[in-house]
Amino acid sequence: MLGAKNTTGEYPLCPLSLYKKMMMQRRYVRMIEAALIGAAVLLVGVIIGQIGLSQRLRKDARVNENR
Repeated sequence: MLGAKNTTGEYPLCPLSLYKKMMMQRRYVRMIEAALIGAAVLLVGVIIGQIGLSQRLRKDARVNENR
C-alpha cells in the first residue's frame, strides 16, 4: 500500500482517495453554482415582475385620470 492509513481509514497517497476527494469538491462547487444560478434567475424574475407591475399601475393611473 501507499503510505499508512489516516484517521478516516483512507490511504492519503492513494490515487483513488485523491480522486474521491476531488469529486466531492467538484460536487460541492456544482451545488454552489446551481444555487447561485437559481438565485440570479429568481432575482431577474422579481425585477421583471416589478417592472410589469409598475407599468400596469401607471396605465391604471392614466385611465383613472381620464375619467
